[in-house]
Amino acid sequence: MTVIDERGRIFGLVNAVDVAALAIVVAAGGFAFAGYRVFRLPPAPVVNLIEPASQPEGKGLQLRVRGANFLPFVRAFVQRAGAAPALAHDPLVHKPADNYTLVNTTLAPWVVESPSVAQVQLPDDLAPGTYDLLFFNETREVGRKAAAFTLTPRPPAPPPSATPIPADADASVAVRFVCRPDVAALIKAGDRDRAGAKIVSIGARKQSMSHTTVNEGGRRVTVEEPVVTLDAVIVAPAARIDGAWIYNGAALKAGGDLTFETPSYTLRAWILTVTATRASTSGSPGSPGSPGSPGSND
Repeated sequence: MTVIDERGRIFGLVNAVDVAALAIVVAAGGFAFAGYRVFRLPPAPVVNLIEPASQPEGKGLQLRVRGANFLPFVRAFVQRAGAAPALAHDPLVHKPADNYTLVNTTLAPWVVESPSVAQVQLPDDLAPGTYDLLFFNETREVGRKAAAFTLTPRPPAPPPSATPIPADADASVAVRFVCRPDVAALIKAGDRDRAGAKIVSIGARKQSMSHTTVNEGGRRVTVEEPVVTLDAVIVAPAARIDGAWIYNGAALKAGGDLTFETPSYTLRAWILTVTATRASTSGSPGSPGSPGSPGSND
């Protein structure tokens, strides 16, 4: 018995043309399925657990995220929970323009350990509040965990140690505040910082508009907010350590910043200039650093 008879049937049962057509259909289906598996969009990331769900604000904070479908090329962002636009960074904290741009959604670098475990590095200077965790594939949002984590206010500073570093100078620090108008209205000469600094004079207040670019649904939107620029002079008790004037644990230097905290407000000021005059080291007139004798300026 021949494999294909005179009527074109295989073993006299099935027509060879029908078998060939069926084979083509099956092969096409296989290629289509393989193409779908190769070129289909990956499933959206799913977040089941975030540890810790709440922690105090600060720098170098991390989150451990557990879930499914985590891929390294997907980018993670944080966004303040609530009505948009809501700035992720604290708008009351002034930073030089080259340090960062205030944005609605802020990139949070992450390391994918496995498809179900990832480590998220939070941006520094996030203010206390509740934040969403967003996932983007290029410019398209592919996943979101609403109210993913909360940052609580920093705990109060511990009381001074038994042997505090004595201040040996009064540092006159020219600073610049940039804040909202309602906060600027609270700032006045005579305000004292919790660590002992005092605002001795306030210059002109200049009101302007802050232009912020935010990412909203893949679109770049410009948000305008009124801000007040205010120059002031602060006198702070400082200590000379290793060639630098130190106040409240931080060096006073032009271009740096100084945190000024009162019961009514907390602001970070941009330091413009610093002049420090040594305080008295002996009570005798005319001795170095005593009243009536020239001080040392830096």
